[in-house]
Amino acid sequence: MEPWLVKVCTVGQPDETGYVFTLGQLTSIVNNAKESIKNRNLMGELGCPTSVGGVYFSKVSHLVVDLFLDNNDLIAQIEVIDTPCGRILRKLKDTKTSLVFVMNVCLTGNNFK
Repeated sequence: MEPWLVKVCTVGQPDETGYVFTLGQLTSIVNNAKESIKNRNLMGELGCPTSVGGVYFSKVSHLVVDLFLDNNDLIAQIEVIDTPCGRILRKLKDTKTSLVFVMNVCLTGNNFK
C-alpha cells in the first residue's frame, strides 16, 4: 500500500490536544524515533491510545515509515497496514473523513498531503 504523508503538528501552534511543541522538542522526537522507524516498529493505533509508551496490537492501523520536519511542520509518512483497524482507517480516508492521528501519545495531526 502506498504511504501517506500526514501533517502532525506545527512548531509553536497548539496541536489537537492543545499542546504546543517547541522546535527543540520536535527535533528530539524525530531523532529519538529514527531507530524505531528503521526497525519498522513505530506503530500507530486507530482511536485514542489508552496506554503510555506503547500500543495495543489489536488497535494498530499503521506504521510510521518516516518522520521529519518540513520548515516548522512535523510530517509523518505512514503506511496503513492490513489489520482490522488499518482497513477502517483506509475506508475513513477514502470517504474524506477528517482524521486525527495520535502516535505514541505525544504526536497528533489531521492533515493529509
